[in-house]
Amino acid sequence: MTIEVAILLQTISVASAIYFAFRNSKKTDEKDVGTKAAETAIINVKLDSIAENIKEIKDAMDISKEDIKRLNIEVAEIRESTKNAHKRISEVMNRLEEKHGE
Repeated sequence: MTIEVAILLQTISVASAIYFAFRNSKKTDEKDVGTKAAETAIINVKLDSIAENIKEIKDAMDISKEDIKRLNIEVAEIRESTKNAHKRISEVMNRLEEKHGE
């Protein structure tokens, strides 16, 4: 009879240990799910912020590209104007030299 009581107590102890372990495990899993959800939310907010910053940078780069194109056109026009001015100056210098040479 003593052995049966001992086995009964061991069985109850093992069953209790399994029950409490499962219960604690379930609580831990619920905490892990909450923690992971919070971490995921933080990561998503940061990713959204990064995506927004990238879009702003892209828009700024598009504006810069347009500015560079406009400046390239202006530089080409200025070069052409400078060439014409040098040509006219050379012609004036040649006329002056011809007049002084006479």
